[in-house]
Parts: sequence; structure tokens; C-alpha cells
Amino acid sequence: AMLSEVGLLKKFWGDATLHAANIINRVLTRALKDNITPFKAFTGDKPSVSHLRIFRCKAFVHVPDECHQKFDAKSIKYKLHTNL
Repeated sequence: AMLSEVGLLKKFWGDATLHAANIINRVLTRALKDNITPFKAFTGDKPSVSHLRIFRCKAFVHVPDECHQKFDAKSIKYKLHTNL
């Protein structure tokens, strides 16, 4: 569902699965005692969600120093091509 929602190719299913599992492990569940997250049940620590981003958010690619001049941008916006 995540892949079709953002229009990505099926070859990215592994990344989508890891992203979904990461979210599921950090969300409360009634399956565990005391209504805690699977992450807390496993580690004992409260999970952080500050690192989570929207699936397929904007990305920038670093341009190596030898490929740009002094006042050129050090990164460029990444564009996903659908023919990957």
C-alpha cells in the first residue's frame, strides 16, 4: 500500500517493509500487558519517533568537492526516476 500510494516501483518493497515494521514496533498495542509498545517490551526503553520521516520525503545528494566549484551548491535535490 505504501509503495502504490507514493508511486514507487515494486523493487523498493524491502525498504517499505522495513519502514512499516519500524513504525509498528513503536506504536502502542493491546496485545502486550500495560498497553506498551513492542520496542519497550523488548528493550525496556521508551521508543523514539523523532527519526521517523514521511515515506518518500525530499532528499538531497552530496556533491563531492572535486565536482563543484567554490560557490556552487554542495548538494542537489534527488529526483527519483520511474524507469529505475
